[in-house]
Amino acid sequence: MTRSVAIQGSAAATVIITGDHNRVQLAHDTGFAFRLLDDNFREAQRRARPADFYNGTRPNWANIARGDDARRTLLDRLLDFLLDPQGHWPAQRIGVLTGLSGEGKTTLLMRALWEAAERGLPVLWRHYGTVEQPYERPFAGVGTVILGLDDLPFVENLERLVSDLSEHGLSFALLGSARTHEWANSDLSTRLRRIAHVEVFEVGRLQADEVDDLLARLEDHGALGALAQQSAAQRRAYFLDRLQADGQLLPALLTARRGKSFEAILDDVFDKLVARYGEERAHLLLRGYAGIALVHRFGFWMSRRLLAAFSGIEERRLTPDLLHPLEGELTEITAADARRLYTRHPWIADQALRQLCGRRLEEEHYLYEDLFDALGRLLQTGPNVREERKLTTMLPLAFKYQGDVARARELFARAAQADPKNAPPCRPGR
Repeated sequence: MTRSVAIQGSAAATVIITGDHNRVQLAHDTGFAFRLLDDNFREAQRRARPADFYNGTRPNWANIARGDDARRTLLDRLLDFLLDPQGHWPAQRIGVLTGLSGEGKTTLLMRALWEAAERGLPVLWRHYGTVEQPYERPFAGVGTVILGLDDLPFVENLERLVSDLSEHGLSFALLGSARTHEWANSDLSTRLRRIAHVEVFEVGRLQADEVDDLLARLEDHGALGALAQQSAAQRRAYFLDRLQADGQLLPALLTARRGKSFEAILDDVFDKLVARYGEERAHLLLRGYAGIALVHRFGFWMSRRLLAAFSGIEERRLTPDLLHPLEGELTEITAADARRLYTRHPWIADQALRQLCGRRLEEEHYLYEDLFDALGRLLQTGPNVREERKLTTMLPLAFKYQGDVARARELFARAAQADPKNAPPCRPGR
């Protein structure tokens, strides 16, 4: 049976981290939900259906289980940090994978955690699904407990969690990811360094040997695309050229496999929607896609009810009128609190928005105005809108972390209008 656990650091909660004899009580409660990557879970993932990884979709654990990802040289350093075979790392430590969007941070993070679990360490992965049967697990004698979290700058109460783990003497290695600019412009690094040792690992551009491994994976899975017509040497040279031209892994992968620029790939998608559904219907579809992209460009998700409010569609009509026609470009994940909508990847969301705004849709500025108007209407409907309310803080902060202070101030003001009773403070800072 696959199990998941929740860790709650609040002293008032029923879940208590005692630290007594290196024992941690894990139970079902509000707070951080983690998936335990135990033997049962990993075996289930070997039989599960993988995501469309080679077409830009964020990997799921089935992709990791079957080795869809190419080996990165940085993996050895990450495993040294997690496993600490030489005993030279502090007992309480945080590792941060930084890099550009689309450079493979999440994939590498998941791979490192999977490898640690394969070596028998207790590995907890933060997830958003339903926490199953509560249970208590002793960690005495197992050494370091490993925790994995994506998008660290936007993890609520992360500082409190780390503080509680540290205070109670648990030996832990937390490994997470962050986009370079978000990590640099957030004060999270300073706050965490007061509690535990923080080590930054930068995910750089693929090297030639890493490209060779990636091309081998593509060939093994019949996913070379346009590269299949070339010799091994030509594939390598072309992919390295695309890395130089496109700047990072994901666009290079997509453009090399398709044999055309990413802008042309997106135009094909948009043009096919117009050809199939007509200008008016296609405009509705593209605007709905853009609504999700407005939040997913930063790694956030959109709920069905917010998308319905933004698009002017009844929620019960979302699937036939919008989601089904965009199948393949959108991903929906059912979690405990909501059905979460994403594009294929935050980098793709960002590029698609840049291409859509001002050419096929309203300018980005007006789309965010409409999004915050929709948020305001939704937040007035009742108390059960906690996840959507987070966007009123997270979206302005995301622009702050990008260094766009003017847009951050503008969206903080919009947030105050959308949710006057719970308006986030204006904190654009630097």
